[in-house]
Amino acid sequence: MLVAIVPALAGARLLSVLDNLSYYRSDPAAIVSLPLGGLAIYGVLAGGVGAIVLYCRLRHLPVLVVLDALALAIPVGQIIGRCANIVNGDTWGYATKLPWAFVYTNPHALLPVDLLGVPTQPAPFYEQLWLAVVVVLLWRIEPRLKTPGMPFLAYLCLYSAGRFVLSFVRVNNILFAGLREAQLVALLVLALAVPAALWLRARAQAG
Repeated sequence: MLVAIVPALAGARLLSVLDNLSYYRSDPAAIVSLPLGGLAIYGVLAGGVGAIVLYCRLRHLPVLVVLDALALAIPVGQIIGRCANIVNGDTWGYATKLPWAFVYTNPHALLPVDLLGVPTQPAPFYEQLWLAVVVVLLWRIEPRLKTPGMPFLAYLCLYSAGRFVLSFVRVNNILFAGLREAQLVALLVLALAVPAALWLRARAQAG
């Protein structure tokens, strides 16, 4: 995990910068100002998993087995990480009248000033709930997934499906066809992970 920390942070920041490119063009120094927030989870996965795969190759470790060992750890880590988002307000949702809405009053919160004191969708809490479901599902089905790589792909598919839906309540930039960056990445992950899972299963059965 130590080899994954720096690449994960770099990937998280890079994807966040790409999602808010117009802002960072006007203030390039903010790119390296981590206290401002801006760490995208898919960037964490791309950078961190990429580093782990490279490390496994260099150390001659079974890549898929190592990734499977992370299948439960990653969503648990995400649940913990979303607690910080709840505190600092940097993953805010749309204004709402729901009784369980989040209301930020601290002027140092990272959501827009015009949303201070306004009830908003508790987007990070919704994601925590979905991640808890993902953990339970993986805990139940992982022992049945005998093919190396399947537990990790199952995590990717489950999380991406939930993130696609939950992103509709988050206030993020629309990039294409009414979809946000995270939703487009989620669709890409599903488009790659599902065929990969089918291929791994077919290869295992053939072997």
